[in-house]
Amino acid sequence: MARPVDPEPTARRSAPDSAKASAPRIEDLDDKFRWGLSRLSVWLGRGPESYVTVGAAAALLGTGSEAAEDLVDRLYNADVLGSEDDERYYLLGLARERVDDLAAREDPGERDAALARVITYHLRAAAAVDARVSPHAPRHRWGYGRLTEPTCFDVGAEAAALEWFDAAMPNLVAAQQAAFDIGMTELAHPFPVLLAQWLDARRDPKVGPLVCQRAIDAADFCCSFITSAVAMHQLARLHYDRGRHQAARTLIDQAVGLFRSVGDQIGEAEAYADLGALHLADGKPVEALGVLQAAQELAGEDTDCAWLLAVVRRRIGTATAMMGDLDTARREFGIAIAIAAALGDDHQEGLALTELAAAERTAGHAREAVARLEDAITLLTPCGRPYSLAGVHVLMSKAYRDLGESVPAGQHAQSALSIYHAAGTRSDHPALAEALTLAAELGVPILETDGDGRLSC
Repeated sequence: MARPVDPEPTARRSAPDSAKASAPRIEDLDDKFRWGLSRLSVWLGRGPESYVTVGAAAALLGTGSEAAEDLVDRLYNADVLGSEDDERYYLLGLARERVDDLAAREDPGERDAALARVITYHLRAAAAVDARVSPHAPRHRWGYGRLTEPTCFDVGAEAAALEWFDAAMPNLVAAQQAAFDIGMTELAHPFPVLLAQWLDARRDPKVGPLVCQRAIDAADFCCSFITSAVAMHQLARLHYDRGRHQAARTLIDQAVGLFRSVGDQIGEAEAYADLGALHLADGKPVEALGVLQAAQELAGEDTDCAWLLAVVRRRIGTATAMMGDLDTARREFGIAIAIAAALGDDHQEGLALTELAAAERTAGHAREAVARLEDAITLLTPCGRPYSLAGVHVLMSKAYRDLGESVPAGQHAQSALSIYHAAGTRSDHPALAEALTLAAELGVPILETDGDGRLSC
């Protein structure tokens, strides 16, 4: 059977019983092979559902890809690794207790060095995938540019990259915890930066706060003000998403102070941009406009900040629309759309179109809003951002309701609920609560919630 080339795991599956039964005993393997196998299995889950790639083996063993490929080949030929149709490697058939026992006998310093190598591998992998999701973010200013060196794999489009994060998240969270546990705090604090786009896309209420708080603790330990600021800012976004605006504002204020203390104008501008979003959500467009203009001034004309200017200009558009100046709002939205289109950033372009549509609808132009939202749906559907896409369907439903067209209004409300259901959204999430209220008003069948408070069929 031919071995797949350069695979990368995107899902976990249980090993078939036949594969488990045919796996050789670990004590029958030579020392070098057993050493590598014990390291791999201990790190990657210590059980039959864990997986390993050539890149992970190379990073973990501190060796080149040729030696790592040899290791993987030997595992494969010994029936310890199995191959699935979707070209994934899986670590199969190991006795967890025996492997744990072998790992415990190894020198702690040697073990920690191996852990550091595989943690670095996970950071580099996350950096490479995140660069696919948000290629225009200037991570070099945080000193993480070195993490984007070529890795052993490549992911496809943005949606595929987010799916990689879905599958890899348990390992990434464990990698951060391991870095913190062995005192390598410099490896623990970059995670919120590298996972920011995934956290924004998936809105996980458990992983996000855990990763951010752990990074803040690690950054405090090694006196990294910039990382503390980034983690606080990311945590503020998570609070904002859950409707906890005061907690978000407090964290943003702290992040702004830290960004300013280290002279990071881009970080300060990003924080101001999100503070503007908070003011908009609270119905304070004048206050929002003030901080958004400050963000625009800080970002300046730096080409590295084009992605940030797209965000700022669309929010300025929303602020001016709320103040009753639709002409200025349309101009600002047009600038934001043009910047995003030039960058090839479909997500930002879709968001700008959505906020423009909201302004048009508020001004009584529901038909124009529908046209903008159709374009937004086209852009956002392939992006793998369920919350952004569901929000468009909610707004589209409202626009059709304004036009007195109940059938498409109900269809779009149902689409929003289906997207939230697929994303595993909890019923207490503010965005889902809005969609549920709208569906009830339109007489759309509403899914029940399961024991965890998530929509269920």
